[in-house]
Amino acid sequence: MLKYIFIFLIIFSNLTFGQDSKDKTESYIKKFRKELKKKDVDDFFVVKHIQYGVAKLSNLNVKDYCDKNQVHYRIYVFWKENNDYWLKVFDNCGGFTSIKLRNEKIVDFYVENLEKIKLDEVERYKLKPDSIVNGKKYSFHSTQSHSPLRYFWFYKDSVKFKKFIDKYDLTTREQTPNINYEKNNNLALVKLNNLCEKIIEEYVKTEELVRIK
Repeated sequence: MLKYIFIFLIIFSNLTFGQDSKDKTESYIKKFRKELKKKDVDDFFVVKHIQYGVAKLSNLNVKDYCDKNQVHYRIYVFWKENNDYWLKVFDNCGGFTSIKLRNEKIVDFYVENLEKIKLDEVERYKLKPDSIVNGKKYSFHSTQSHSPLRYFWFYKDSVKFKKFIDKYDLTTREQTPNINYEKNNNLALVKLNNLCEKIIEEYVKTEELVRIK
């Protein structure tokens, strides 16, 4: 996969949060949040995984695009209901039946580390400290095309916030070390993502999902 290393001036830009007008992420979350509220569940979080190279861009221009053989994204909802822990999966074609987790107290970790997660921000893959030349600030970053992206939505009572992780920023290389590597991987947000991926690997990729008709 082609990697680009570049020097750039810091500029302001708008980040579309892992979606556009063509997918139903927000509507899935809103609808499922109402379902959880009926069960008096206010603490939960959502992580969205973008799937690259599996959906035709021309098809994605259709608002209700769905091809069960070409998953464009998946959404994973984690919550605790009474003393049980659950996982709900959605993709661009709809939802699947909920999965009861055995003993993964991932929501407890989220609640216990809520304040840390609210403040956590994953820093870019940085090659060396910033420099100032003629009054201009320069940063030295490395990027990778089609790096796995993780988009988070967090809910606790009336609190709601979002976070974003580019997994390339969690890596480092011997010849071009990432000076933010240790800092990034010690974040509670990143540790939570690691727990999510472990559970997804165990429950979703090894068990057949049952789609809701």
